[in-house]
Amino acid sequence: MALPLPKNPTLFELQKPEPVQRFGVITEMEESRLPPSFELLAAFGAMGAAGIALILFARLFTRRLTPQEEERTAREKLKRKYGGRMIRLARPPEHGGRACVPVSDMDGLLAMAEEMRLPACYCADMQGLPQDGLCFVVTPECVYEYRLPDS
Repeated sequence: MALPLPKNPTLFELQKPEPVQRFGVITEMEESRLPPSFELLAAFGAMGAAGIALILFARLFTRRLTPQEEERTAREKLKRKYGGRMIRLARPPEHGGRACVPVSDMDGLLAMAEEMRLPACYCADMQGLPQDGLCFVVTPECVYEYRLPDS
């Protein structure tokens, strides 16, 4: 089926442009080397000195975390990354003779919880972080646990 369109004065046709002709050739090439200006050298020197000073400041005025701080940082990172997908409990549920199965990583625990349609849980300490770095999924047969590795 074809629908004819009338040509009214309000309509216009696009005309195909003429092909562009390019002509001319570069026949001369010139190379000149200019020495760097004093201002440019001074700016690069100042930036280099500032970078070295920043590195020295960072090396001299920072300290390593203590083992307690490392553990707390790891628990904060765990809660920040996965806290929205876990349920905070007041106290851990009773095992009731169920087997405890350790899980190697947090992603595996959350994938398992999602597959079984069960919540991943943790018990909070005084700062609201996972107590002892422990997260778990409770099933009728067993309890799957993920514990942060010791630092």
